[in-house]
Amino acid sequence: MFSFFKKSKPVSSRRVLDIETVRTLLNHAIEGHTQSNYRAIWSKEKMATITAAEVTAASLKAYKPWRENCWECEDQARSLVEAAQRKAADEGMTWAIGILFADPPNPRFDGPRHVYVWAVVSSSIVFYDPTAVEWCECPDNIYFSLA
Repeated sequence: MFSFFKKSKPVSSRRVLDIETVRTLLNHAIEGHTQSNYRAIWSKEKMATITAAEVTAASLKAYKPWRENCWECEDQARSLVEAAQRKAADEGMTWAIGILFADPPNPRFDGPRHVYVWAVVSSSIVFYDPTAVEWCECPDNIYFSLA
Protein backbone atom coordinates (compact mmCIF):
# COMPACT_ATOMS: atom_id res chain seq x y z
CA MET A 1 0.00 0.00 0.00
CA PHE A 2 1.20 3.51 -0.82
CA SER A 3 2.18 5.69 2.13
CA PHE A 4 1.51 9.42 2.16
CA PHE A 5 4.09 9.93 4.83
CA LYS A 6 7.75 10.31 4.07
CA LYS A 7 10.23 8.20 5.90
CA SER A 8 12.07 10.33 8.44
CA LYS A 9 15.76 10.98 7.93
CA PRO A 10 18.14 9.25 10.29
CA VAL A 11 19.46 11.57 12.97
CA SER A 12 23.10 12.41 12.46
CA SER A 13 25.43 11.71 15.33
CA ARG A 14 26.10 14.89 17.21
CA ARG A 15 27.79 15.44 20.50
CA VAL A 16 25.13 16.19 23.11
CA LEU A 17 26.19 18.47 25.95
CA ASP A 18 24.47 19.11 29.24
CA ILE A 19 23.69 22.71 30.09
CA GLU A 20 26.49 22.97 32.65
CA THR A 21 29.06 22.07 30.00
CA VAL A 22 27.65 24.62 27.55
CA ARG A 23 27.51 27.25 30.28
CA THR A 24 31.13 26.54 31.26
CA LEU A 25 32.29 26.74 27.62
CA LEU A 26 30.49 30.06 27.09
CA ASN A 27 31.67 31.56 30.39
CA HIS A 28 35.26 30.62 29.56
CA ALA A 29 34.98 32.09 26.04
CA ILE A 30 33.56 35.42 27.23
CA GLU A 31 35.71 35.72 30.35
CA GLY A 32 37.04 39.27 30.57
CA HIS A 33 34.54 40.52 27.98
CA THR A 34 31.48 40.92 30.23
CA GLN A 35 30.08 43.88 32.10
CA SER A 36 29.68 43.73 35.86
CA ASN A 37 25.91 43.38 35.42
CA TYR A 38 26.19 40.46 32.93
CA ARG A 39 23.23 38.09 33.02
CA ALA A 40 22.71 34.74 31.31
CA ILE A 41 19.34 33.09 30.61
CA TRP A 42 19.31 29.33 29.97
CA SER A 43 16.20 27.48 28.89
CA LYS A 44 17.35 23.96 27.95
CA GLU A 45 18.88 21.06 29.84
CA LYS A 46 20.71 19.48 26.89
CA MET A 47 22.00 20.83 23.60
CA ALA A 48 23.72 19.27 20.59
CA THR A 49 26.71 20.77 18.84
CA ILE A 50 26.23 22.57 15.53
CA THR A 51 28.58 22.85 12.57
CA ALA A 52 29.99 26.07 11.17
CA ALA A 53 28.32 25.27 7.85
CA GLU A 54 24.94 25.02 9.59
CA VAL A 55 25.43 28.41 11.26
CA THR A 56 26.34 29.94 7.90
CA ALA A 57 23.37 28.28 6.17
CA ALA A 58 20.97 29.51 8.87
CA SER A 59 22.48 32.99 8.55
CA LEU A 60 22.00 33.08 4.79
CA LYS A 61 18.45 31.78 5.15
CA ALA A 62 17.69 34.45 7.76
CA TYR A 63 19.50 37.18 5.82
CA LYS A 64 17.37 36.88 2.69
CA PRO A 65 14.38 38.87 4.00
CA TRP A 66 16.57 41.47 5.69
CA ARG A 67 16.32 45.07 4.47
CA GLU A 68 18.57 47.89 5.62
CA ASN A 69 16.90 50.31 8.03
CA CYS A 70 13.97 47.91 8.51
CA TRP A 71 15.34 45.12 10.67
CA GLU A 72 17.37 45.75 13.79
CA CYS A 73 20.38 43.59 14.64
CA GLU A 74 18.38 41.68 17.26
CA ASP A 75 15.80 40.73 14.60
CA GLN A 76 18.59 39.39 12.41
CA ALA A 77 20.18 37.38 15.25
CA ARG A 78 16.84 36.03 16.43
CA SER A 79 15.96 34.98 12.87
CA LEU A 80 19.30 33.15 12.48
CA VAL A 81 18.82 31.23 15.74
CA GLU A 82 15.23 30.42 14.82
CA ALA A 83 16.30 29.08 11.40
CA ALA A 84 18.93 26.89 13.06
CA GLN A 85 16.56 25.61 15.74
CA ARG A 86 13.88 24.75 13.16
CA LYS A 87 16.38 22.47 11.45
CA ALA A 88 17.47 21.09 14.84
CA ALA A 89 13.84 20.27 15.64
CA ASP A 90 13.86 17.84 12.71
CA GLU A 91 16.58 15.93 14.56
CA GLY A 92 14.76 16.08 17.88
CA MET A 93 17.41 18.02 19.79
CA THR A 94 18.04 21.70 20.44
CA TRP A 95 21.34 22.95 19.04
CA ALA A 96 23.86 24.81 21.19
CA ILE A 97 23.32 28.26 19.71
CA GLY A 98 22.18 31.52 21.25
CA ILE A 99 22.54 35.29 21.26
CA LEU A 100 24.73 37.85 23.03
CA PHE A 101 24.01 41.53 23.59
CA ALA A 102 27.21 43.61 23.66
CA ASP A 103 28.83 46.81 22.48
CA PRO A 104 28.93 47.35 18.71
CA PRO A 105 32.04 46.21 16.82
CA ASN A 106 32.76 49.70 15.50
CA PRO A 107 31.29 53.20 15.54
CA ARG A 108 29.46 52.77 12.23
CA PHE A 109 26.52 51.20 14.11
CA ASP A 110 23.99 53.54 15.63
CA GLY A 111 23.13 52.94 19.25
CA PRO A 112 25.05 51.58 22.20
CA ARG A 113 24.40 47.85 21.68
CA HIS A 114 24.75 45.14 19.06
CA VAL A 115 23.50 41.54 19.00
CA TYR A 116 25.73 38.59 18.10
CA VAL A 117 25.21 34.84 17.85
CA TRP A 118 27.31 32.28 19.73
CA ALA A 119 27.43 28.55 18.98
CA VAL A 120 29.24 25.42 20.10
CA VAL A 121 31.15 24.16 17.07
CA SER A 122 33.49 21.20 17.63
CA SER A 123 33.42 21.68 21.42
CA SER A 124 34.43 25.36 21.15
CA ILE A 125 32.40 28.55 21.35
CA VAL A 126 32.44 30.63 18.17
CA PHE A 127 30.90 34.04 17.54
CA TYR A 128 29.01 35.28 14.50
CA ASP A 129 27.77 38.73 13.51
CA PRO A 130 24.53 38.08 11.58
CA THR A 131 24.19 41.68 10.43
CA ALA A 132 27.65 41.65 8.84
CA VAL A 133 27.18 37.98 7.82
CA GLU A 134 30.62 36.99 9.08
CA TRP A 135 32.47 35.23 11.87
CA CYS A 136 33.91 37.54 14.51
CA GLU A 137 35.97 37.66 17.67
CA CYS A 138 34.36 37.66 21.09
CA PRO A 139 32.53 40.99 21.45
CA ASP A 140 33.34 43.40 24.27
CA ASN A 141 31.16 44.57 27.14
CA ILE A 142 28.67 41.71 26.96
CA TYR A 143 25.73 42.38 29.23
CA PHE A 144 23.27 39.60 28.34
CA SER A 145 23.22 36.14 26.80
CA LEU A 146 20.33 33.90 25.89
CA ALA A 147 20.29 30.20 25.06
